[in-house]
Amino acid sequence: FLWQRGAIPWNYAKFLSYAAERRLIQQVGGRYRFLHDALRQHFVGNQPVSAPLIEGSKNTGLGYILLGFSLFVFLIISSSIYRVDSGLESTVVPVVQSGDVVLRDIVTRHWRKFHHGDLIDFWVKKNLAEQGFNRKKYIMRIVALPGDKFAIKQGEVYINGQRLETDYIEAIPIQDYHEVDREIPSCCYLVLGKNPDDQDNLLMGVVAREQIDGKVLFRLFPLRRFGRVD
Repeated sequence: FLWQRGAIPWNYAKFLSYAAERRLIQQVGGRYRFLHDALRQHFVGNQPVSAPLIEGSKNTGLGYILLGFSLFVFLIISSSIYRVDSGLESTVVPVVQSGDVVLRDIVTRHWRKFHHGDLIDFWVKKNLAEQGFNRKKYIMRIVALPGDKFAIKQGEVYINGQRLETDYIEAIPIQDYHEVDREIPSCCYLVLGKNPDDQDNLLMGVVAREQIDGKVLFRLFPLRRFGRVD
């Protein structure tokens, strides 16, 4: 009844102060008792009031959701940033070189379509280790996609019968490489680049999709070279 009449605030201590100031209660010993006549007179003409909304309880759930989402984004971003060092070798110097800090897309790699020229980082498995890939991971450029017909003839690279003319191919020592003619298996990508252990030699291999850890997007450090990686 007192709550419906708006006389009892949610905080009981405030209510005691409120009632004592208006002489609605009297302290007897260690207890309080209502002065019924004064209380009745106080309520004459007063209208019931609605209960105040407890904003905290409504916002608590939203707060937890925002906190969880922020933590998820932080973990994704922190996992996407990688420093190129002895454990991750780049074959696309000077585009990406030792000491660079790069940002990778590691989220959409499971369903995205990769394209010719994309820079990817991938794990080395036994099939590549036998071909001269002696690091745990590499950053290399995709040259051929699943189903493509790849060929090297007379120092030129051909994709599906068309001569490949790009800046990154011109920077690779193709001219002295023996002729190649192969079709890329499904769910695999052919990568091509300079051998970091011998810049005069070629490093080439077929990478399965599940070996790809991410697509390199941006160079974050050093700041003088900050920008998108192409």
